[in-house]
Amino acid sequence: YMSNEGVTQAFQSYFARVIKILMICPELTTDDDEMASLCRNALGYVSQFVMCSETIIADVFDAVIGCCADASWHVRQRALHFLQIFMFRNLFLAPVEQLITCVETCLMDTQLEVRRLASITLGGMVRCGLANNDALREKFVSWSNTKIRRIKKRKRHGAAVEEDSAPHTPEEKAAITRRHAGTLGLQAFITAHPYDIPPWMPGALVGIADKIKDPEPIKETVKKTLGEFWRTHQDDKQALHVAFDEDQLLTVRDLVIGYNYYA
Repeated sequence: YMSNEGVTQAFQSYFARVIKILMICPELTTDDDEMASLCRNALGYVSQFVMCSETIIADVFDAVIGCCADASWHVRQRALHFLQIFMFRNLFLAPVEQLITCVETCLMDTQLEVRRLASITLGGMVRCGLANNDALREKFVSWSNTKIRRIKKRKRHGAAVEEDSAPHTPEEKAAITRRHAGTLGLQAFITAHPYDIPPWMPGALVGIADKIKDPEPIKETVKKTLGEFWRTHQDDKQALHVAFDEDQLLTVRDLVIGYNYYA
């Protein structure tokens, strides 16, 4: 009905309740692939609608943001996918502060897949101006500088021997997650500028480069961020030399070329 006939004003008032059902239903019928596919398609259709009522759109955003805190990470993932489309279709009525808080929370999620998707969602928000502010970026810089304990290794007779093999405590794991969340947040800001180099970017890139020896998944995010920046900016040599000082440019270039060579 929604895909062929459109949606009446009366039906839009039920969107908030319908969206919750569509996001949660696949978790209740995990062995029903057809039901999961129908729910996915329906969410895709609903995410593209432009709402006519501020009250209705507020209810829809509240419902989706609530799903971002669901106990199931699959539901949280669906909610972020939905937001990526829906907030752009209803850009001028989007509750900016609520969305930023939601994405910040998802960047700190215990599930890696949710954190990565939150970074992509944030990148889109930065591009369209919803989250492009200095205070938020500085918050991510602070998160990315969270102190963590690294497990040190040394080589003995050609074999790696762990010097500190004690597992991370829950507090230390939370610190790693926070540091990764900050790195993902900076990645979103950096990749949102594929054709320019804002004044803050060289410092942010060097700060990310300093984390190249961090444990996974931080290390992977560092390599991906630096690689994506170099891919989109390497041809504009004049802009690179204007924006970066010599040490900064060498740091970024050597890491990108070095890791690409040995990959």
